[in-house]
Amino acid sequence: MKKEEGILFNRAEASSTIGVEDTFTKFSHQKLAEEIALEALDRIATHEKECGVRWAEAIIELRELRSATKKHAARWEKLAWLIVATMLTCITTILTYHL
Repeated sequence: MKKEEGILFNRAEASSTIGVEDTFTKFSHQKLAEEIALEALDRIATHEKECGVRWAEAIIELRELRSATKKHAARWEKLAWLIVATMLTCITTILTYHL
């Protein structure tokens, strides 16, 4: 037996006590790790739900932008044809007038 800090200390008792404490500590750490993991899974699930809602909103906005772009493109195409037709008419008129 060895005396440390005023207490009789037996190596056999120490090893059995340490084993119990280590087991308790491992159990506590395991329980703590499981709680942290469960909390992380809850946060991940919440994050995925929020991202899903945002993604749905983004898809809707993209569809609206696509339809608006198609409408604008059709409008600009009409304008482009109007300009081309006007230019061809002007050129034809000038050529027939001078020839």
